[in-house]
Amino acid sequence: MLTARGAKRDAPSHFKLDRRLDILDDGKLIGQLACDMGATQAALTVHDAAYTMAATATEQQEPLAALLHQAVDTRAKRPDQALALKDANGDTRALAQRVKSSFMVAHEGTVFVLRKASFFSPPYNLYRKGSDELLGWVGQKSLFSLTLYMDLPAGFDAPFQAYLLLLALNLAAERADSTSSYTYTG
Repeated sequence: MLTARGAKRDAPSHFKLDRRLDILDDGKLIGQLACDMGATQAALTVHDAAYTMAATATEQQEPLAALLHQAVDTRAKRPDQALALKDANGDTRALAQRVKSSFMVAHEGTVFVLRKASFFSPPYNLYRKGSDELLGWVGQKSLFSLTLYMDLPAGFDAPFQAYLLLLALNLAAERADSTSSYTYTG
């Protein structure tokens, strides 16, 4: 099981507003992640290989984009943006599209659904599209834990697991924004 925890910051990065995490495998550092506060852009390094996550147009003629378009309900309005995980060569490794309060994720020819188990449950669960069988989860084990976990099948490579964690952080950030819309009128 991979874990992520807050990374120590060096002097030049003390006042940056991004989120930095160390990615660990059985306590051994295997990579680092830096993402914006909304978790829509990120730089990821795993086993000395660089990856990025950023918004991209879904109208690309890539197999993953076509797979996502087939999976998304045709009655729902398809957003024109998706979040892509790309390797250092610019090849798309995974593509996710927001559908209501979850993500449809295309990776290696398979479409997955990442969604919150319940409003009060901290982790985000992963399912194959069309199946109710839980494959694994990402996020906190409890509301009081600062460590993030990726309890996913061993066949998922570390960059894809970190990408799923980023998607869960994106959902959590949007959920926090929508619940903190209280305005003080003094």
